[in-house]
Amino acid sequence: MIGTNYEAEAVYVLSQILLDPKDICALLLSDCGTFFDPLVATWNQTIPPNKPPLNPKKPVQAGKPTLRVLHISDPHIDMDYQIGSEAQCDEHFTLCCRPLNDTNEAIRDQPIKEPAGKWGTTGICDAPYWMVDNLLQQIAQRHKDIDYVIVTGDFESHAIWDYARDTHQRMIRNVSQLIKSHFPDKQIYFALGNHEGVPLDSFAPSFTPEEFHMDWLYGTVADEWKPYIPADQDKTIRFNGCYMVKPWPGFRIISLNNGLGDSLNLFLFINQTDPDGTMSWLSDQLLDAEKAGDKVHIVAHIPPGTAEALEGWSLNYYKLAIRFENTIAAHIMAHVHSEEFYVIYEDPEDFNSRPVDVVFSAPCMTPYSRYNPTYRIYTIDGKYDGSTYQVIDFEEWIMNLTVANQPPYDPTVEQLYPSILKEYGFTANLPSEWSNMINQMKTDDTLFNQYMR
Repeated sequence: MIGTNYEAEAVYVLSQILLDPKDICALLLSDCGTFFDPLVATWNQTIPPNKPPLNPKKPVQAGKPTLRVLHISDPHIDMDYQIGSEAQCDEHFTLCCRPLNDTNEAIRDQPIKEPAGKWGTTGICDAPYWMVDNLLQQIAQRHKDIDYVIVTGDFESHAIWDYARDTHQRMIRNVSQLIKSHFPDKQIYFALGNHEGVPLDSFAPSFTPEEFHMDWLYGTVADEWKPYIPADQDKTIRFNGCYMVKPWPGFRIISLNNGLGDSLNLFLFINQTDPDGTMSWLSDQLLDAEKAGDKVHIVAHIPPGTAEALEGWSLNYYKLAIRFENTIAAHIMAHVHSEEFYVIYEDPEDFNSRPVDVVFSAPCMTPYSRYNPTYRIYTIDGKYDGSTYQVIDFEEWIMNLTVANQPPYDPTVEQLYPSILKEYGFTANLPSEWSNMINQMKTDDTLFNQYMR
């Protein structure tokens, strides 16, 4: 069924890349002819000249106003989650905790090894709808000081064989409205995840035939997220899934659809050079902010430099991050399901060069990757003249499913840690501190295990 989902897309892509038999052999086998790998193809984005004098990030002055920003990501809600079903089916399937049907009939006559818990199960199970609803309710009640919310995508479950445009549209509307209902008086800024594509990772650029166009997705989110997106951004989000907002003077948030830089997006095998102008658009937005003296947060799903980000896309993103380091105050992403960070160096090929910035990748709400459902709250330099809008600190909270799934079945959240600064002994949240931590973990097993826990 998965192959059927990709059939039309794959046939079209293969018809367009015009490889001869030797090239196809080299694509599949590294020892067959001249190796062809579209995933490492690079292209050069034009970078605006005249970079202003360097103003490196410094510790934020104590006593200034701050903002509290909730970041939630990757809920991966499974509408077919069934309490008591088999949670340990991973030797056979890619998603457990579901009713028996023709996709998991191999375990039909086997005794259940681990029953799926009421509030979710860590492992190869996605999030039940009622768990996400409860978690959002607790967040809203516990953290009334939140100033705004960031949501970085992946609403759908990992049942990728069932993906269809109409069910995706329903899920986007459902989850967006659920989040809005719990934070009715907050601004919410969404970004698209790779699981919003149908099939998975599929974000067809506009050069493709109309049957592949993304109007169905971009139009859905443009309508659903309209309360938070200015009218002058409607055309952009409907074209490439990106938008920019100015919550208040001096500060901008850019929502970047980097599904158009996804290494598993087959359409990019045809041409990955600046698909639908997303990187040029990002460059223009950053240049405009620089001229206005505004600070920018970039929110997106897939962190650059990871396996699912095309090398060309990542390198051009790094170039823009370095060129506009005075303007970009934060890179906020997710996708990998665990707590990760990525240091951007002045020379991306030299880890001994100057650390310029850090991409923060937050954990997930789904327990799919054997983690408890997690959310993050950033403390950010606040609204005042001359604010840096830098991330000062962040904390994380979890729903402990081991506790929640035992009598009295109380899903109360608990704090994982109150401060990343205290967690790792940082003097301030600066790129140099994170770079030093990378070097320390090479020889400090205690620190490494603390990070990996």
